[in-house]
Amino acid sequence: MNNIRPTVAIADNHSLMRSTLTEFLLSHGYSVIIQAGNGQHLLEQLSYATRLPDLCLLDIDMPIMDGYETAQHLRKHHPSIKILATSVFYNEVKKEKMLRCGVNSFISKSSNPEEWEKILHELCPV
Repeated sequence: MNNIRPTVAIADNHSLMRSTLTEFLLSHGYSVIIQAGNGQHLLEQLSYATRLPDLCLLDIDMPIMDGYETAQHLRKHHPSIKILATSVFYNEVKKEKMLRCGVNSFISKSSNPEEWEKILHELCPV
């Protein structure tokens, strides 16, 4: 049996959302190794990480460095990291723009837990 949990980085400017996602991920077999309030903070933490995350949950609307710019940087410099874009303000325009930036998938923060479980399992099975 494999005891290595898939690792996740979360970049979201709302601390409550980061905490909620962390608890959800931990309860579903993932290990959260990075939490950041914006893309720049995420990239700083990645620069000295001993292990890259398998998956990054990336909010679109963040100050300093938003999800679009962060996704492009991740895709260029860390192509092995899968990216799941998230937004509370879901719309097709944002989704398509994020997909063009190289994210693997997109989910609305208001999606139900079963939808979160499904997309997480598709991107990074436990």
